[in-house]
Amino acid sequence: MGQTIFVVKFKWKFWAGLAAIIYLVLTALFVALVIQRINYVKRVKSARGYVNLGNTFFLKSDFDKAIGDYNEAIRLNPQSATAYLQRGLAYVMKVNLNKAIDDFSESIRLNPKNATTYFERGSIYDAKGEYDNAINDFNEVLQIDPKNIKALLKRGSVYSKEKELDKAINDYNQVLQIDPTNARAYSSRGAVYRKQREFDKAFKDFNDGIRLNPKDGIAFNNFAWFRATCANDSFRNGAEAVELATKACELTQWKSWFCIATLAAANAEAGDFEKAVNYQKQALSMFGATEKNKNDEQQRLDFYEQKKPYHEVLK
Repeated sequence: MGQTIFVVKFKWKFWAGLAAIIYLVLTALFVALVIQRINYVKRVKSARGYVNLGNTFFLKSDFDKAIGDYNEAIRLNPQSATAYLQRGLAYVMKVNLNKAIDDFSESIRLNPKNATTYFERGSIYDAKGEYDNAINDFNEVLQIDPKNIKALLKRGSVYSKEKELDKAINDYNQVLQIDPTNARAYSSRGAVYRKQREFDKAFKDFNDGIRLNPKDGIAFNNFAWFRATCANDSFRNGAEAVELATKACELTQWKSWFCIATLAAANAEAGDFEKAVNYQKQALSMFGATEKNKNDEQQRLDFYEQKKPYHEVLK
């Protein structure tokens, strides 16, 4: 009997001790997890703070300091899709397009539902002349946000460059269904009608574009190009082209190479070949043109140096 009582007491003490040990272990684990979580939250909050600080420098155009803060945010929280997106935007401003694409791609991996990141990467692919990649990214934007006007306009522009003109017009028509007063859609559709030799439609769309938004430099540029270079001579008007192209350059603060190239073509059509040559050389010296753009603009410079205006020959 006494032995039985001893065995029972021993078992009770054993299980009680084991339970105490388990409790202590679980408590320690819980405390460790709480501390880990607190540290994680601190890191995340700190990472967000660095992103916010980087954004402040970004707005001041101090992109090196902005990138430094985004780097620190990413070190503290490597899962921050926002930090990669913002650093990518800073690299765009420093014209480091490959690093920008890398950051946008990582941001997309971390957050594949952010339409803005696809749009920004697609815009860089467009600038680099990688049109298939650009279209894929704009497609992704429109999967997430089917009424995204910026993506429709951009995709329409890329389709136009790829000579998929019906697809381009369809995108611009979709924009106008969403926003019937969208000046850029009218102007861009006019450029496609010009390529299709539907000059009456083009003329009307160009007019509507500058009427609806008299501060849209691209709309003025498109109309100026039409008036300077149209394959149908009845639509060309050198003096008006110079006026429109000058307005386009003013509205884009003389920072757009293609607006300045349009001003060169307008002056050539107006018979001022000295200005045409000077503006064309200025355009060729500016950043933003692809190699194909530069080849085309060099050929036009040759025309102006021979005192010949450039007129489109559309098939």
